[in-house]
Amino acid sequence: MKNPAFPLRRRLIPLAVASATVAICSPSYGQGLEEVIVTAQKRTESIQDIPMTVAVVSGQTMNEFAIFTATDLAQSVPGLEISPAPQGLSSPKIRGLGTGVGAENMEQSVGLFIDGVWTGKTRDLQSALYDVNRVEVVKGTQTSQLGKNTSLGAIMIMSNRPGEETDGYVEGEYDFELGTSIISGAGNLATDYGNYRLAVNLVQEEGYVDNKLVGGYDPKREQNSFRLSGLWDIGSKLEVYANYSYDDIEVTGMPFEVSDDPQGWYTGITGDTDTHLNNKNKSYTTYRSDGKDRDKQNGHRAVVEATYDINDDLTLLALSGYSEYKNDPRLYDADFSALQYLEQTKESKFNQFSQEIRLNGTAFDDVLDYVAGVFYLDNHFKDSSGTNFFDVGYMPLPPPAPASLVAATGPAVGESGYKQDVESWSVYGNGAIQLADQWRLTLGLRYTDEQKDLKDWYNASLVDESYFFLEANGVYTPAPPFVLDLLPADTFLAIVSPPFPSTNLSHSEGNVDGSVNLQYDFGDASNVYASWARGSKSGGYSTAAGPDAEPFDTEEAETTEIGVKTELMDGVLRLNGALFYTKIDNFQSVNFVGDGFAAEAIPVETKGGEFETMWAATDSLVLSLSATYAKAENRDTNETPSGAPDWTAAFTASHTLPLGSEYVIRTNAQVNYRDDMYAQAGETYEAPAITLVDLRIALAPVDDTWELALMSRNLFDEQKESFGFPYPVLGEAYGTSIGSYNRPRTVSLQASYYF
Repeated sequence: MKNPAFPLRRRLIPLAVASATVAICSPSYGQGLEEVIVTAQKRTESIQDIPMTVAVVSGQTMNEFAIFTATDLAQSVPGLEISPAPQGLSSPKIRGLGTGVGAENMEQSVGLFIDGVWTGKTRDLQSALYDVNRVEVVKGTQTSQLGKNTSLGAIMIMSNRPGEETDGYVEGEYDFELGTSIISGAGNLATDYGNYRLAVNLVQEEGYVDNKLVGGYDPKREQNSFRLSGLWDIGSKLEVYANYSYDDIEVTGMPFEVSDDPQGWYTGITGDTDTHLNNKNKSYTTYRSDGKDRDKQNGHRAVVEATYDINDDLTLLALSGYSEYKNDPRLYDADFSALQYLEQTKESKFNQFSQEIRLNGTAFDDVLDYVAGVFYLDNHFKDSSGTNFFDVGYMPLPPPAPASLVAATGPAVGESGYKQDVESWSVYGNGAIQLADQWRLTLGLRYTDEQKDLKDWYNASLVDESYFFLEANGVYTPAPPFVLDLLPADTFLAIVSPPFPSTNLSHSEGNVDGSVNLQYDFGDASNVYASWARGSKSGGYSTAAGPDAEPFDTEEAETTEIGVKTELMDGVLRLNGALFYTKIDNFQSVNFVGDGFAAEAIPVETKGGEFETMWAATDSLVLSLSATYAKAENRDTNETPSGAPDWTAAFTASHTLPLGSEYVIRTNAQVNYRDDMYAQAGETYEAPAITLVDLRIALAPVDDTWELALMSRNLFDEQKESFGFPYPVLGEAYGTSIGSYNRPRTVSLQASYYF
């Protein structure tokens, strides 16, 4: 049985990223661009042959440009957007659409698959990216190509598997600008009783936002990860791959700061005039002795994949996955400022088991390639949180409240929590029929049944002295009954966090999804295709709303796409492009609105095109340009959803220069562009367009036994607002907001040794 492990040593010239319909690849000089193999359709195929849009980032590129987080990954893939949000709840968006954060019980419309196993929790995006073979970003509605259907696309992370030789590598990186250090490495052990691999990644990342209130720089990240894997050939037909990984992360502090105060509300209450983005904040929480926010999480993940060759034309695969994480109480200053009137704690636990059994085969003398499988999922999520209002005196209330009406915001303490159990199973099939020498028709079908049980969902007030007063000439008197009768509740806490008793809710549904794809091959590595797919994401109840809110209906997405892929000049030049249109009914959107998260089902669409070209210009120079135009909008209001830039693009250049007969100098550059976008719904909190330039220069011997490199991310130190939202509770009415910059320039020394 063929070992699917990929070579460890980096013997090919690296490219930064190629998006649209093709992947990063490395040239075989004098022979054109190298073929890139992917498994996005659960078959091993050349990316130029598959009739779908896939972007690939190689593990080699991720190492070289220090792409160790999902946010860094998104900066390099046009059409993929992952904006960092508070509490590590970043949400992925493809072609301008994604679920959003704030309701952790909701799955994401963009699925995350780690070593083939699906996970729908946004917290899993915090897992470290290390010793990765490649990341495939599958764009558009997927119905039967993956283990679980996704309505908008998927991010597929593939770890390096054990190799057939005993070898390994050690890498270190030190950033001179921020003082960040990263140590990683992996080792293969090849024996007569299987091949084994141990990978380790240790990150000590320093912050870049100066906390003027408690000192130090925020956010600081410490992350320790390892993965142990094994690969066994059992007889001539059975291969078993298994891995176990552990990841723990602790982030102290946050990069968010007061970014705007047009009416002077915040300044008037605090006396703080620093109300613009400048990498300075005044965050403080009483929950910790050092005053720093904390986000701590540890997780375990295990995968077992057994592949059995029934005969030359049929393979049986069983993929089992188990994962869990525990988020120790997130302790954070929920007003993100020097006001010190609101802080919160959050704690969550999650565990999941999934089982996929799949047949991959060919029939009728290779006329039919097919995949048929069943998928089962069982997961459990538990969340509890606490809210604490300080006694900070009297605060004015926004209109339509009378100007004389104010609130004393504390002391007040509330708590909430819930449990959610999800059980899902599906049966699916996908067949590619060779209609003629050049024509291929692919049909997919899936049925999914899902049950969600939301249990013990409650919100309670433990202490509540947040009363209302009337102000006259600096004198405050308790609000009389006729004023209180005009308010929805008798206390301020009950307005911003209305209590409700323990509630149990259930939701179940069954969905049928399908796809059709017609492909015409007109030459080597050249084809045109047209496809249509209908995908779904189950509805249910969002914990961002109250229990009286109507449940979400099924999110139904339809994607139509036409594309062309071609190679010219004997494989030296690659040109690919696609046009797409996605329409979604009941799109499950979550946005922060100041006094909580608004969860709503809205009709949306996204349409546009993607283009990619890659050119082996000389024996030592490869150039790549890719771009995505995606116009996303709410079909009812014509407004642009949050996190949806119109244009994203990437340009890369890779050059190798021999230095005598024993050494080479490798230069890699990438330019990544993201158009302006809105961070919240209603076309609010605009993040300006930004262009980031990364540059890496490396020296290595021709046998690649070591490498020494100097690398800069964000070379020209471009910093602009990357995320924003209204000041919690009261700030929205006065225009006061919170925001954060993208990371500043970093300059790192990297050293690698291969053995």
